[in-house]
Amino acid sequence: MEIPCQKWEIEHANRIGKNTGKIRPVVVTITTTSRKIEILKKKKSLDGTNIYLKEDFPPNVLQKRKELQEDLKRERESGKRVILRYDRIVTLKTRESEIRTPTKRNINKRLMSISPEEAVKETGTESNNERTKQVTKRNKSQTITSFLRPSQLNLNERAAPTVNVNDTLKN
Repeated sequence: MEIPCQKWEIEHANRIGKNTGKIRPVVVTITTTSRKIEILKKKKSLDGTNIYLKEDFPPNVLQKRKELQEDLKRERESGKRVILRYDRIVTLKTRESEIRTPTKRNINKRLMSISPEEAVKETGTESNNERTKQVTKRNKSQTITSFLRPSQLNLNERAAPTVNVNDTLKN
C-alpha cells in the first residue's frame, strides 16, 4: 500500500478472538480520519493477496447493512448509482451532472442585487434568471503606490530644490 504512517497515528491495534492457531482479524484504530480515508481508498492495492480491509461497524449497523444488501442490488440493476453509507442507501449524482463544462461554469453564480427603485421598475415578464450575473473579480496588481497616501506620492513637493544646469551656465 505504501502509505507512510507515523506511530502516533495508530491509537490501538489488537487481534480479535482466542489464539487457536487460525488466522485472526486485527482491529486497528487510527487517530485521524484523513489517514483512515486514505487507507480505505488504497485497499484495492491488496487485491490478489490474502489480506483485506474493511471498516468496522457496531453489530446493529452490520445487521442493518445485511438487510439493505438486497435493496442495494436491485437499485444497481435498475441503473441507479447507489452505495451503502453506514446504515443507509445513498443515491449518487449522475456522472453527466458532475462534469462542469466552461459554458455551465457560471451557472451557480449569484445574480446581481437590485435596489428597491429598480425592483419597482422591473416588469413582471422579466424573471430573476434573466438578470445579469455578477462580473467576475479580477486580481488587482498590488504595487507600492497602492499602499501610499496621495500626499506621499507627490514626491516633487518635498524634494530639495533642484537647480537647472542651463540657468547656472547663463549666469
